[in-house]
Amino acid sequence: KRVAFARAYSQSLNAADAARQAGYKTHSEGSRLMQNADVLELINLYCRLRTEQAEYDEKYIIQRLMHVVEVCTSESKWNPTGANRALELLGKTKALFTDKSKVESDISIQLIDSFDNEKES
Repeated sequence: KRVAFARAYSQSLNAADAARQAGYKTHSEGSRLMQNADVLELINLYCRLRTEQAEYDEKYIIQRLMHVVEVCTSESKWNPTGANRALELLGKTKALFTDKSKVESDISIQLIDSFDNEKES
């Protein structure tokens, strides 16, 4: 059940939902499991795997779009509309056509469960 919890948590980032999906009877089990070092290690593993898979998927899509451009611009299969569409999608993957600023930051967040503190009072 811990593995199922870790997998579900890596997708939803919600301990209560992950606990229910993993088959635990109460949603409070999620909070308890988040204190377990083995479970946290599993969650980190699943999160890394999801990130790697997303990177693989992006590379694959870019390769396929580049192939479409090559095929559409060849003399035997000339298709300027298809080439333009593939180039547009390639540009969007690299945010070339946006006026918005992209901000990235490494921050750490500490979650405090005030509910447990209230029960102790």
